[in-house]
Amino acid sequence: MNIDEQVELLMQGTEYGDEDLKQAMTAELRERLLLAEKEGRPLRVYCGYDPTSTDLHLGHTISMRKLRQFQDL
Repeated sequence: MNIDEQVELLMQGTEYGDEDLKQAMTAELRERLLLAEKEGRPLRVYCGYDPTSTDLHLGHTISMRKLRQFQDL
């Protein structure tokens, strides 16, 4: 899967409310994917919660599913 296809896949299901913000986030994601590919390393993504915590709830599944998309690339 090339970089443009990866960006398109990862941006699916996201709502920004502002087209300029969406374009900026798309450009940043593309840059980071290109840099990771150029350096021969995986892209690192961080989400600030502990998946083994007892405080998790259904609201966390949204970001977990998006993180899973990153893992599947």
